[in-house]
Amino acid sequence: MLRDIFLIVAFGLLHELFAQSSAIVSNRPSFTTGTYTLKPAEVVLELGYQYAFNNHTPDYAKQTAPLMDLRFGLSSKMEMDLLWSGRQSYKMDGQEAQTSFSDLAIGSKYRLIEHKAYNLSLLAILSLPTGSAPATSDHIDATAGLSWDYTSASGLLVFGIVQTASSVNNDKRVYNVQPAVGLAFTHAHGWGSFVEYFSDIPLRSDANFKHAIDAGVTYLISNDLQWDINAALGLNEKSENYVGTGLAYRF
Repeated sequence: MLRDIFLIVAFGLLHELFAQSSAIVSNRPSFTTGTYTLKPAEVVLELGYQYAFNNHTPDYAKQTAPLMDLRFGLSSKMEMDLLWSGRQSYKMDGQEAQTSFSDLAIGSKYRLIEHKAYNLSLLAILSLPTGSAPATSDHIDATAGLSWDYTSASGLLVFGIVQTASSVNNDKRVYNVQPAVGLAFTHAHGWGSFVEYFSDIPLRSDANFKHAIDAGVTYLISNDLQWDINAALGLNEKSENYVGTGLAYRF
């Protein structure tokens, strides 16, 4: 009996020490999906809100929530994601706001290279036509990419992604290349920050090229709960500006 009590207490203490030894690593709020994958049976829920606008388009505004990413650890190198941007409220040129719902997507991330100084992961996402117009594309769309990071001897983290997205726009299948590169900084007392450049490059000459700079701040409320705030500045007429906030929680 005493031995059983001792083992239960010891297991509880070890669990607490293990839980406190590693802080949550989220995919949000940067454009780049990080290289980190969850441990087996680990579950993380990420939620957010975003308000987008464009200084070059009169009365344009778009609100999106809950920007859900439900992540499941499948193995030591692989996780599965269930993604749903959610409800989208959109208006432009003085018209009444249109409300629609985005398509549900299933994704996966696999760690190809894991090293103390650098990492490389493969990303794949399949979007299913489950939403409503105008947010839905009414087609199956796919995204594939490689995310990477490198930590210098001074502790500076450089990160980025190169991905290709296939979607349907006005009943035409279009393909885009979406690269990004950024810097991440760790501060005292659970604070972190990042700055990043990303672009959306169409492989069709008559489509719109977009690029922006985004930045954000994260705060670890606990090892299992992170809060963030982020913003982006569009660098041409077709690119959106946005502000947003969100949470990531590890169960």
